[in-house]
Amino acid sequence: MTHHWQDKADKGIAAAEMRRKNASEIADRVAAIKMLKKAADVKGLKGMKLKDTLRAYLKWGAPIPKGITVNSPVGNIRLALSAAIDSFKAGEWRPSEYVEDETTSGEEFDLEQGESDWEEEEEEE
Repeated sequence: MTHHWQDKADKGIAAAEMRRKNASEIADRVAAIKMLKKAADVKGLKGMKLKDTLRAYLKWGAPIPKGITVNSPVGNIRLALSAAIDSFKAGEWRPSEYVEDETTSGEEFDLEQGESDWEEEEEEE
């Protein structure tokens, strides 16, 4: 019975490591995306390149409708990206500066609190 639980724990650890690896690969691909100059350029994007471009535009703060995600139909993604490029050309938005710091690993820390829950738990024990 112990082996079953150990195998289950090992699978969970392996899955978490795979998610971290995939997230890192996606972040690297998105960081390599350049701003498109023409809305017509969107038509040439397919597959992961299209999805990574959508992620980049979302990261930059483009006016993409809330219902558009990487799992949306390709036609909807292309329309949203084309509209974002057109609004950029019209001067309606500018890419926000993306600053990567230590909290981008998926965890967020609230440093504004005076005391953390962790300290309280230690004191109670």
